[in-house]
Amino acid sequence: MKILLIHPYCTEERLTDDDISVVPIGLFYIGAMLREKGHDVKILNWYCINRTPEEIPSTISKEKPDIMGFSILQANRWGGIEIARVAKKLDPRIKIVFGGVCATYLWRHFLTNFPEIDYVVLGEGEITFLNLVESLWSNDSGSTGKIRGIAFRQRGKPIKNTAPEPVESIDELPNPARFFTYRHVVSSRGCPWNCTFCGSPGYWGRKVRFHSPRYFVDQLEMLRNRGVNLFFVSDDTFTLREQRVIEICREIIERRLEITWVAISRVNLVTERMLSWMRKAGCIQISYG
Repeated sequence: MKILLIHPYCTEERLTDDDISVVPIGLFYIGAMLREKGHDVKILNWYCINRTPEEIPSTISKEKPDIMGFSILQANRWGGIEIARVAKKLDPRIKIVFGGVCATYLWRHFLTNFPEIDYVVLGEGEITFLNLVESLWSNDSGSTGKIRGIAFRQRGKPIKNTAPEPVESIDELPNPARFFTYRHVVSSRGCPWNCTFCGSPGYWGRKVRFHSPRYFVDQLEMLRNRGVNLFFVSDDTFTLREQRVIEICREIIERRLEITWVAISRVNLVTERMLSWMRKAGCIQISYG
């Protein structure tokens, strides 16, 4: 199937583009899963497409997608809705799928109030979105309603199916760097803490799942070979396991990647030894929170 994965625009102007211009890493993981299964996938960073809105219908008409998937945050939800409306006006057969943090929490609101949205993928999306795509591809409407981890309408009313089990070993997911180029990376999913300002515990649960150092550094190396030399490691808490951090740093050094990178941590989860290894491996900044 032909699938467009969209990072939509915010309808309110920002002082700078820095906080809205980055495609969420989840779209790259989903895109990699779909491409590995033979689907035709493009990721469109449409964070500023509203400045040239004529490109929206022209691109959709040119690409002729079967499915359009949107990564929805609170700030860009209206951008996603507006693009979905254009798509449905051009071709009502296009299936519109919302996913991401905001869509997961507001699935009932979206399906109740916006008829252009056909499905919502709840939480971790790689397996669920793939199952939805292949069900639509086979035109098996009976199986679509049984897919775990989606919300949809049944007789006009929004319902959601039970959640699937999380991917236990995230190394089993196709490495997105095989297919796409980006600089915001993750080596784990989840966070054991329960900070009131953060949506991570509700979205991922408080169990942390880790990529192996080899998987993660393979990703960095593939991206470095395409010219990316500055990375933003977006783990909620990169430094949870000291020995793992050191193994990652050792891999970076042994492969002579010559990169710089930044990470996120807590002040009670770093040691002098760990920080020394991180600095030698190219880390130039840690954000504590």
